[in-house]
Amino acid sequence: MSNTAVEYARANEAKFRDEFFEFLRIQTISTDAAFAGNIQQGAEWVAARMKGIGIGKVDVVPTTGHPIVCGEWAGAGKDKPTVLFYAHYDVQPADPLERWDSPPFEPTLRDGKIYARGVVDDKIGVYACLKAVESFLKTGGNLPVNMKFLFEGEEETGSPSALEFLRSHKERVGCDVTVICDGSGPPESPTVALSCRGLVGAEVTVTGPPQDIHSGSVGGLVENPVHTASRIIASFHDSSGRILIPGFYDGVPELSPEEKRLLPGMQKEYLKGLSASLGDFAEWGDPDVSPVERIWVRPTCDVNGIYGGYQGYGMKTIIPSKAGFKVTMRLAPGQDPDTIAEAFTAHVKRFDSESTRVEVEIRQKAWPATSDPESKAVKALIQATRAGFGKEPAIVRMGGTVPIAGTLLRETGIAPVFLAVGTGGLIHSPNEFMYDDYFITAIEMVIAFLAELGAFS
Repeated sequence: MSNTAVEYARANEAKFRDEFFEFLRIQTISTDAAFAGNIQQGAEWVAARMKGIGIGKVDVVPTTGHPIVCGEWAGAGKDKPTVLFYAHYDVQPADPLERWDSPPFEPTLRDGKIYARGVVDDKIGVYACLKAVESFLKTGGNLPVNMKFLFEGEEETGSPSALEFLRSHKERVGCDVTVICDGSGPPESPTVALSCRGLVGAEVTVTGPPQDIHSGSVGGLVENPVHTASRIIASFHDSSGRILIPGFYDGVPELSPEEKRLLPGMQKEYLKGLSASLGDFAEWGDPDVSPVERIWVRPTCDVNGIYGGYQGYGMKTIIPSKAGFKVTMRLAPGQDPDTIAEAFTAHVKRFDSESTRVEVEIRQKAWPATSDPESKAVKALIQATRAGFGKEPAIVRMGGTVPIAGTLLRETGIAPVFLAVGTGGLIHSPNEFMYDDYFITAIEMVIAFLAELGAFS
């Protein structure tokens, strides 16, 4: 069954690529309300393709935010497992536009790469799933497993509607296996991730005088909110990058003896792959912890943006009335986002005073999630990755966050597995790309995974 499905996919590669480019042109930016119509268009585009390939039960479900596209195909029989397949169709903003070498929403094939916003994060996850299903249904009329589909439009904003949706539509997510199809990497270093980190996102606002004031009149007399914001930021780390917020490392797990044994070899290959996809970068961080541990299983606290005062050309001699900054904290597997949010808030509020008011707003929270390495689903995932890349994958952990992964784990009790079919780089950056040679590989990996999982049952 899988061989004929692969043959079908390869025979239709040019057609599939053209259709994928159509998908990439839809500006499904979830972080900006101005693109709400584009998000709706993207959801309906996905739903139409699902219906067109023979998934009978398809709905675009409204939420308090952006819609979720659901579907179900149950023709494999009761003796086969039901697989819930998740990916997201929303993308990050393309800013700064001037840094793109070609328009971000006009997919461009150049030097063996497809350049477009969302090409690997995560429209290929959605599309590879649909084309794998099509390849099975058009050649044999059947799938190796029963399937449910959950395509989200809010992943890039932290999945704020996910919990309410899951609790209100439990029948949509009842399954035996949960697959998170998100993530990417370089082709020379295939990986299978066993976990993703959690997330806390916050915005800190520091307010001083009621309006901007002449610095010659009040400089040295009133506290400057930009200075206060700077002191708060400086308090997060020591000079080596160790986080100084009390309680921030609570719940961080130790690596298993096996992972520690394999770490040096994995680290070399992983960092080599990062350099290949991101370009050369200067390594920095806690010297007591290895680089891959810092990005896989240690928490982080990163200021993503800072504002305050005059930003125009030339000088303006003022004491600003307000300053602020945005922070994201990645959480290690085993950590509780509520606990970390409380620790962060308590630390920042210590800078509140009679002269400057400090406020903290927690905007995002996501739980980490970890796979069961001994499960049939992980074994099928390893087989599929081996088949796709023709080499043994490294078993790693994911430094990023898939907000719904931890929510699904907590709501269903089923440990997810992470199927990363994107092969490229510069995610969230200008000139995001996917290697064109691995476009069809992404579809073949989903075909192989479903076939392996069906054979295991």
